[in-house]
Parts: sequence; C-alpha cells; structure tokens
Amino acid sequence: DSVLHVLLTACDENIFSFRMRAVKMLGSTVKSEKVLCTLRKIVLKDSDEEVRVCAVEAITKLGAKDPLTKKAMRQALVDKDIYVRRHLIAFFLTMKARDSLTIEALHRVLLTDKDEEVRSLCASAFGMLGDSGQLTVSGLRQALGDAYIVVKEKVVAALILLKINDNLTIMEFRRMLEDNDERVQILGAQALEQSSVSDAETVVSLEQALGDSDPNVRCAVSRALL
Repeated sequence: DSVLHVLLTACDENIFSFRMRAVKMLGSTVKSEKVLCTLRKIVLKDSDEEVRVCAVEAITKLGAKDPLTKKAMRQALVDKDIYVRRHLIAFFLTMKARDSLTIEALHRVLLTDKDEEVRSLCASAFGMLGDSGQLTVSGLRQALGDAYIVVKEKVVAALILLKINDNLTIMEFRRMLEDNDERVQILGAQALEQSSVSDAETVVSLEQALGDSDPNVRCAVSRALL
C-alpha cells in the first residue's frame, strides 16, 4: 500500500519523467479503482503525450475493460497526438471491445481521423474484432474511398476477413477496377478474387479490365477470373 501511495503521488509530479516512470509501474500493480481512476485522468488530461501513451499502455496491461475506463478511452480518441490515438486503437482490440458505443467511436475514427496509420489500424481492428454489424460494414465500405492505398488495403482485408460479400460491397470492389491508380485496380481485382463471387456483372467488369494497359492489373484480373 505504501508503494502504491508513492506511485499515485508521483503521478502528480511536475517533472514528466517522474510521472512517466510512475505510470509505467502502475501498469504492474493491482487493478484497483484508485489506480484506474488515476490512469484515466492521465490519459485525458496529462500535458505530455508520452505520459498519456504510457497511461494507455498501463491500462491495457492491467486488462481494464470496465465501463468507466472504456468511456475514458473512447473520449481520448480525439487526442491531438497520433501515437496516443494509435495506442488507443490497440487497447480496444486487445480488450476485444465490441459494444455499440465503441463500434460507433471506431466508426468515426475510421472515417474522420487525420492520420492514415490510425485509420489503417482502425480498419484492421474492425476485421479482427469480428463485428459485422451494419455500422461496421457501412463504415468499411465508405473507407474504401480513402485517399491512401494503405488504408484501402486494410479495409479490403477487414471486409474479406468478415466475409462481407453483399451486393453493395461487391459493387464497390468492381468500381475499384475503374480507378485511375493501378494499385487500386489491382486491389479491387484481388478483393473480387478473395470474395469468390461470380455473378454476371462481376465477370463482365473483370473481362473489361483485361484490356487495361497495365500488365500487373491484367495479371490480377486474370487470377480473379480463374
């Protein structure tokens, strides 16, 4: 108890290195409400981003997934620091958080976060969380329009992992074949291949894409037609 008291007191130190060391050590203590309350406060209010990251890691290490903690972590998804936000996505994935409030929060992050790595991590999290609800699927479909190919790749991987091959999703995959970026075209062909769909419209779209000038696109389309 005396050690815990010292650590909790150190979390209010002005010197950030003291706070960071105390926060890291709290991650190896008991999962008490007093500890979690302190860590939640640090995640939301500490002035140093490294300390906030350490607090997220400590909460994750403690395996805390009570309603108050998840609420604080959802609120922190708007943190100005990209590394804090990245660690928060990892927290929700580690805790296998699939409740409606978390899904809504991750949906917003996927579509609005300014950092492509955060959006990529969010897309991957959706796939690994295994949630195939309407909000998740609609968000992933919208995210296929992301400006970054790395995000698109994670989104496609999530949709495939969740086995989403409804008409609207397949239509989005077909649209990717018409993109000006050959990387997107190849990704669309790969998505259709992995979706194992063979409806008439998809076959026609793939056959038309066989006439593309890029040999890599034609190769990917040929595999999808097999």
